[in-house]
Amino acid sequence: MGVRLAKPGEFTQRALLNGKQSLLAVEALKDLVSAATDTQLRMAQACLGAWPEWIEKAKTRLAPWIARAEAVLDYGDDEIIQLDFNTLQAEIALIRETFHVEQMRSSAARWLRDGIRVALVGRPNSGKSTLFNALAGEDRAIVTEIPGTTRDVLEIRTEWSGLPLYLFDTAGLRNSNDPVERLGVARVAGVLEKVDLILHLLPLMDQGSDLEILNRLAPFQGKVLEVRTFGDQGRGAGGIVVSAMTGDLQALKVALQDRFLGPHSPDACLGALATLRQREVLDELVFQSDLVLGLSESCPPELVASALQGMWALLARLTGEDRVESTLDQVFSGFCLGK
Repeated sequence: MGVRLAKPGEFTQRALLNGKQSLLAVEALKDLVSAATDTQLRMAQACLGAWPEWIEKAKTRLAPWIARAEAVLDYGDDEIIQLDFNTLQAEIALIRETFHVEQMRSSAARWLRDGIRVALVGRPNSGKSTLFNALAGEDRAIVTEIPGTTRDVLEIRTEWSGLPLYLFDTAGLRNSNDPVERLGVARVAGVLEKVDLILHLLPLMDQGSDLEILNRLAPFQGKVLEVRTFGDQGRGAGGIVVSAMTGDLQALKVALQDRFLGPHSPDACLGALATLRQREVLDELVFQSDLVLGLSESCPPELVASALQGMWALLARLTGEDRVESTLDQVFSGFCLGK
C-alpha cells in the first residue's frame, strides 16, 4: 500500500522543510535526545524554539547596507545614491563584535555539549581512585593501601560542578613484574591519546615531580595539569591542591572551568551555538566581517556588495534558511528514529 518506515529524522526534516522548525531548533532537538547530563539537557532546551535574538538583530542591521550596496551597483551614476563607507565599516565593526562574542561563547559551550574527557594518572597510591570516586559521586573504583590495586582502565560518564565529564581511572605508572599490572600500565598510553585533559596526580608530601612519569607524559604536555593530592595531610606552596577524602576540590573546579570555559560559567553558555557545524559558520562569519573591514574606500562597489551578501548567506546557512542539501544530510544522519 506504499507504506514504509520513516527514515532517520524524517518527520523533523519535513517540519523543517515546511517552515515549522528552524535548523537550529532541529539540532537542539537532536541534542535533547542525546543529552546525558542535566547541563546538556538545559543547553538543548535553551536552543529550542526561535533562533537566538542576536541573529535577527544582525540581519536587521545588515539588510539596509546590502540594499544600499546593490543600489549603488545599479544606479552608481546617480549622485543621490552613495555608500557612506566609514559609516558602513563602523556598523560592520559592531556586528562583528557580536559574532566574536558568540564565537567565544560557542567555544566554551562545545565542552558542555560534547563533554570533557579526563584521565587520572600517577604513581600507585597517588590518590587516583579516590579522586575518581569523588568526581563520579559514587564508589566505582576500589581503594586500598596496597599499590597496584587498579589494573585496568575504569571509565564513567558523570557531571561534576556543572561540567559533563568522561573520567578515566588508570593503572598506577610503575615498573612491575606482575604481568596483569604490566598490561594495565601498557593501556594507559592509548587512553592519554584520546582524552582532552590529563590530571597528573602527585601526593602533596612528595618533593618535586616524578621525572619518570613526566617523561611518559612528555608527548602530551599540552594537555597535562599537575594536581597535588592529600591536601588534608599537609600544606603545599601554591598549585592545584585537593583533598578527595574531605571533598575539598574547589581548586580543581576553578582550574577546569578556567581551562575549558574561560570567563563563562555553565549558565552563561545556555543558548550558545555549540555544534561543530554552528561553530564553523560562526568562524566564517567573523572572517567575512574582517574581510569587509579590510576593504578600502576606493575598492569597486562590486566587492562591497559581494562581501555583504556573503555575510547574509552565512547567516542564512546558520539558521537553515538556505536549506543546503549537504547540510541537511549532515544533521539528519545523526537521528536514530523516524521522529
